[in-house]
Amino acid sequence: MGSVNFTKKNVLDVIRLQRKIAHSVILTVFVVLDYVMIVLVHIMTRIMQIKGLCMSELKYCLYCQDCKGHRVVKTLYWSTEEPLNDNTDVLQDWLDHYMPWEVILVDLTYAEVIDEEGQRYSVYAGGNGDFYSHMVEIVSIEGIYENSK
Repeated sequence: MGSVNFTKKNVLDVIRLQRKIAHSVILTVFVVLDYVMIVLVHIMTRIMQIKGLCMSELKYCLYCQDCKGHRVVKTLYWSTEEPLNDNTDVLQDWLDHYMPWEVILVDLTYAEVIDEEGQRYSVYAGGNGDFYSHMVEIVSIEGIYENSK
């Protein structure tokens, strides 16, 4: 067997290569963990939709500490020819083109509306797979203001 001459340059090259490999492995682990978290959020969201629970229970807890009483009234889906860049744009598009009731509050991706009978609803905007497919969830918030007093 031949002898190997280690020079300072060779050792530094090996160390750099090891660091690149370590960074790649760490980055891959974080990407996989991020994907797992996204999948878990989608699974939990779907379970909540199937059970008819609200999707943003924290928002409800801030108002009335009674998340269990609120139910999704309707989930509406639509598509646009132009992409909508974020859920704020999704909500604005829905309010501009599809909202039949009086809007009393708009806060980024959240809105509150009142129907013709005086019933209040929360509206949550979201994506549905890509920038062209969208959804809003309409949730009854009857009793929220009375319970928060």
